[in-house]
Amino acid sequence: MKVLVGLGNPGARYSRSRHNAGFMLLDSLEASGLSAPYSCRFDSSWRQRFQAETADVSIFEGSSAPEKIILIKPQTFMNRSGAAVAELCSFFKIKPDDVFVAHDEIDLPFGTVRLRKGGGEGGHNGLRSLSESLGTKDYFRIRIGVGRPDALLSSDSDSNAGPTQSVTKERHDSVSDWVLSDFPPVQRDVLPTMLAEACQATASLILKGLAAAQRLHHAPTTQGREKPPRSSNSPKDSTETDPK
Repeated sequence: MKVLVGLGNPGARYSRSRHNAGFMLLDSLEASGLSAPYSCRFDSSWRQRFQAETADVSIFEGSSAPEKIILIKPQTFMNRSGAAVAELCSFFKIKPDDVFVAHDEIDLPFGTVRLRKGGGEGGHNGLRSLSESLGTKDYFRIRIGVGRPDALLSSDSDSNAGPTQSVTKERHDSVSDWVLSDFPPVQRDVLPTMLAEACQATASLILKGLAAAQRLHHAPTTQGREKPPRSSNSPKDSTETDPK
C-alpha cells in the first residue's frame, strides 16, 4: 500500500490558492481520472480520520494488477501537515519509500511538473513538517510549478542587494502573499490541463518508478531553464496552525 499526499490548507478561503496545488491534484484525480495507458478507481468516498480527509483508490496500467493507494489531504494547516501523514503511516505501517507528496513549487515556472525523491524543502513549510514527522526527507515529490512573484524575481536578479533584514522581510512577505493568493484567470483556464498532466506523471511515478517517470514526463530544458509545457516557500511559521 502507498500514500499519495496532497498538500494544502483547509477551507474555502484557500481552495483556489497556489499553495493548494496538492489538494487540487487529488481533486483532479477524482473528477477526471487518468488517461491511457492508466485508469483509476475510487474504492471509497472521502472521510475524516487521522486529522485529515482520506480516500482509497486503485490505479492500473492496462490489465495489470491494481496498486492500492490512500489519498490524504491533511486538515491541520500547511505547517503541521506532517502530523496527519505520520499518524496514517504509523497506523498502516507504511514506510517513507511508499509516500508520494504533491505540492506547489515556486522554483518551477507555472505549468511545469517535476518528479524527484528527497532533497531539501526549499522553504516549503508543508515539506518541512513532513520531513520532521517522518524522520527523513527521502520521500517522493510531485512538484507542481506555480512560478515566483515579480518582487522576488527582481530581488534575486539584483546582484547589489545585500542580505539585509529589510530585504529578507520583503522576500518573506512576497512569497507568503504569492502562494496564498489565487491563480489568476489566465492560469485558471489552463490549470485543469496542467493538473491532468500532473496526475499522469504521478501514476507513472507510482507504477513505473522514478527514472522511467522522469523520462516520460520531464520536458526538455533550454539553456538550463525549465520549459513550461503550455503557458505564458515560505519562511518558518511562528503560529501553530499557519497556512503558509
